[in-house]
Amino acid sequence: MTRTRAGGQVGDLLRGFEVRYNATAQPFQWKFTTFDLDDLLARLDRHTADHQEESSVGLAA
Repeated sequence: MTRTRAGGQVGDLLRGFEVRYNATAQPFQWKFTTFDLDDLLARLDRHTADHQEESSVGLAA
């Protein structure tokens, strides 16, 4: 199989997916607020800091 033929098949598959998806897609209510994002980022920062401390302790031992 040549690269052009394979690329054409992928393109055909993607276009088929697009047609099916657009025919059935439904809007949804986004419920993730900026407050939720701030909270998530703060938790990730704390989690990362905790693991960095654990790594430092492990290296010092």
